[in-house]
Amino acid sequence: MLGQAKFWRSRPSYKTELISSLPVDLGAYPVSAGYFTYYLQRNKRPSLLIVLFSLLMTLFELSFVGAGRVKYRNGWNIYWTFASYVLAYFLGFCYYKKLKKLNVL
Repeated sequence: MLGQAKFWRSRPSYKTELISSLPVDLGAYPVSAGYFTYYLQRNKRPSLLIVLFSLLMTLFELSFVGAGRVKYRNGWNIYWTFASYVLAYFLGFCYYKKLKKLNVL
């Protein structure tokens, strides 16, 4: 993964760097995406949800930074983290709108 190799390092570290981030990749991200979609269906203010979920995930990641489990490098910081979550949730919202338009959801 580009981010794992260039911008941050997770602990504990393993030879295969992907294993370090597996709990988040298979746990926190899919769960937050599921809740995001759930609340999109029930809320008329998607911009508020995008900011709220981005903030919550940034705080979640910040707790790992504070605990020493994640270390940023090469200019990455918590502000870039927040921006990346805003982009990810915005793209999720666009995907959700496309699925609604196609009557999949």
